Formats: sequence, structure tokens, C-alpha cells
Amino acid sequence: MLNSLATNETELEQLRKQNAAHKELIAKLEADLASAFAGRSDRYGDDLSTIDMLGVVHDTKVEGDDNSVLMIALAQRDRLKLRVGALEEELITEKTKQTMLQTEMEKLQEDNVKLYGKIKFLQGYGSKSAETSVPLPEEGNYSAQYERRLDPFQRFGQAETQRGYARLPLHDRASLSIVLYRFAYTESCERDNQQDCVAKFERHMREHHSNG
Repeated sequence: MLNSLATNETELEQLRKQNAAHKELIAKLEADLASAFAGRSDRYGDDLSTIDMLGVVHDTKVEGDDNSVLMIALAQRDRLKLRVGALEEELITEKTKQTMLQTEMEKLQEDNVKLYGKIKFLQGYGSKSAETSVPLPEEGNYSAQYERRLDPFQRFGQAETQRGYARLPLHDRASLSIVLYRFAYTESCERDNQQDCVAKFERHMREHHSNG
């Protein structure tokens, strides 16, 4: 998920640079065109727009290299404008995708913190699993987030729950542990399914909505 978000941000930055470069080139072309038509403004008016310039070239049928250069410049200008429009559409698509990825990443992080809380809750019951378990790479991060979210009342409630669990008969504790582990496993499966859906959506966007 983090790699997808980083890739998306890189693509966004590249699109922004391309868009800015094309807009700058269009502005330069239009300035050059305006300068080229400055000598003809007496015949066609003082404020010719760039679209009017194209019409003037066709209507007057000016011959020679001067006209050819202007036609080429106008055609290039129009192609660049079309490309800018396409780039702006890509930017909108990428921004939407980035927002979705960011939202999904935050949701998955929230789910991971909750899942860490459930695992911590289970490990605190009547076994040495908490002492013998191998720490995960992200466990420290999730642990810090989890602890920050606990207020004194929640801490007290957890301690009371664990004390109540310790007072249960052995067979009741075993049954409760099975139920709790099954619940935590179901939560983990749902989270994995969500991640799979996000991956499929990203693949679909690349295959069917990429402009190459």
C-alpha cells in the first residue's frame, strides 16, 4: 500500500511538470504568433485572438514561407492544447486514485491497530505466548499507537477483564480463548480481503484507464 501511494505521488509530480511545460510552450507560441501578426493588425483589427489568427491565415490566403510557418505554429499550438487537456484529465484521475489509496491506507492502519489490541488482549490470558512470541517489524509502531489511544478508564477496564478471566474455571477459559481467537482470525481475513480488493482495483485502473 505504501509503495502504491509513493508510485502514485511520483506519477502526479511527473504529470504536473509535463503540464506546466506544455502550458509554458503554448504561451510562448501564442506570444510569437501575436508578434508575427502585429504587422497585419491594421488590416484585421487590433485585438486578434489566437483562434482569429488561424481564420485570417485561411481567409486571406497569404502565400509564401511566412504563412507556412504560422500554420505550423498554430497546428503545434493546438496539439499542445489537446495534450494539456489530456494531462489535466490524467491529473484528476491520479489525484482521485491518490485520495482513495490514502483513505484505504489510513483505514488499514486503523484496523491493524485494533487487531494489535485484540492480539495483545488474547496474549494476556493464561499463557506465556506474549513472552515467547516473535515481535513483528511494525509491532512497535502499532503498540505505540494503541497505547496512546487508551485512556485510564480503558486501562482499568482491561485490567478488570483480565482479572475476571483469571477467576474463570479452566474449561471456561479454554472455551473463551477459542472464541476470541476465532474472532481475531475472522477480523484478519476481512482485512486481507480488503487489501486484495484494493490491489485488484489498482490493476484494473492500470490496464483499462491508462493513457500509455
